[in-house]
Amino acid sequence: MKKIIYLFMACFAILFASCKNDDGGISSYSKNIVGDWELTKATEYYNGQQSNVYEPIYLSIYADHSLLWNEEGESDQGTWMISDNILLISMSWGGKVNWTIKSLTSKELILRSGVSIEYVEYVFRKN
Repeated sequence: MKKIIYLFMACFAILFASCKNDDGGISSYSKNIVGDWELTKATEYYNGQQSNVYEPIYLSIYADHSLLWNEEGESDQGTWMISDNILLISMSWGGKVNWTIKSLTSKELILRSGVSIEYVEYVFRKN
């Protein structure tokens, strides 16, 4: 009888340990990134030099992994996905961009694209 109780307790412990708090595979990035975003600052870095390259950009990111990018009055549709801290954007015309998510809160999104000596950083505010 003791063996059965120990076996039951061991099975229960394994079952309990294997359960985790799972949100269906949706990362906190994916939860916070959905919404309408407006570019508030864009900075280009090249060989140690910094320049502001602000242009009006509006980005709508939807829960179904579609998006709408509006820049200088022209818009394009695309899709998005997040892997770790990388936002992968594929536009309808075939362009693809990998953005590193430097920071994401419920109100601010900071994206970086490029390499260490040449990159652009976008700061968006959620509308």
